[in-house]
Amino acid sequence: MNVIFDMDGTLVDSVPGIRASLAYALEQQGHRLAEETDITALIGPPMDQIVATLLAPFGDDRVAQTVALYREHYGRVGLLQGLMYPGIEPVLQTLHAEGHRLFIATSKRQPFAERIVARIGISALFDDILGTPLDGSMDDKRLLVAHLVGKQGLPPSISVMVGDRKEDIVSAQHNHLLSIGARWGYGSLQELVSSGADRLCQSPADLLPAIHALATTSAR
Repeated sequence: MNVIFDMDGTLVDSVPGIRASLAYALEQQGHRLAEETDITALIGPPMDQIVATLLAPFGDDRVAQTVALYREHYGRVGLLQGLMYPGIEPVLQTLHAEGHRLFIATSKRQPFAERIVARIGISALFDDILGTPLDGSMDDKRLLVAHLVGKQGLPPSISVMVGDRKEDIVSAQHNHLLSIGARWGYGSLQELVSSGADRLCQSPADLLPAIHALATTSAR
């Protein structure tokens, strides 16, 4: 089975670092990210959409400039604060040992994605780690996943996307892949159900049986 993982909210809890860098970027623009602001539900779409949402209450349209401030801080500080979800690493190791091919497709910029995976020590488990290009040409995750599928020659019938947000599920459907909704991440149950995830996993421990079941079904 070819298993494509999202990063934020699926492999890594990135909220502390993302929040710190967003707070910095807004502060540099003269705004304050209120302590009670929950950014969890915002994480998943491209950063320009997240920043635009946070700037809107201030009537500020300096999205590109604010995103640049965010990325400068994230590259220095924020990406160091993400932690792998408990239970993910043994699942990845087991899948790799069983001969499944593992990939990452994330809305993070490519250099950030590579640095994060290297920092938490799991790079060797993946055949390819694909983040978005610096020019923003694949910020639409459907295009990113399509590029990965084409680049690696992945047969859709034996490939699955694992992610916590509707963008992951929609990207899988757009590319005729199976999909698993990661319930431990940032997306709601309603979001994953309404977007049409083939299976839902409550915790990382549920991933192995879910992937094995899909592999068995696909082999028939």
